[in-house]
Amino acid sequence: MRFKKIYIEINNTCNFSCSFCIHTNRCKKYMSVDEFKHIINEIKAEGACLTISKLQINGNDIIALGANGAEIGQILRKLLSDVVDEEIENEKTALVKRAAQLYKSMKH
Repeated sequence: MRFKKIYIEINNTCNFSCSFCIHTNRCKKYMSVDEFKHIINEIKAEGACLTISKLQINGNDIIALGANGAEIGQILRKLLSDVVDEEIENEKTALVKRAAQLYKSMKH
């Protein structure tokens, strides 16, 4: 399962009366802390790469290409975006190749 954003509704109550919403007579309920933790753990178990620290490449790999300073962060953020958007696999060889392309394009 790949996703960019997850919205967790912690309750089934709403003070609005939107015309497009289904109105029910179900009991109003708020999610318990344990239920919330369970959902977060399920999301984590998916193993999706959602943060730079989960990339199979790091700043040292980017420095080895010749990048420095802000360039390193820019390249890592772009790589994360590409992985989340499924444009590239979170695999070191592919990420290093893409990082080199990004670095080269920054220098031109």
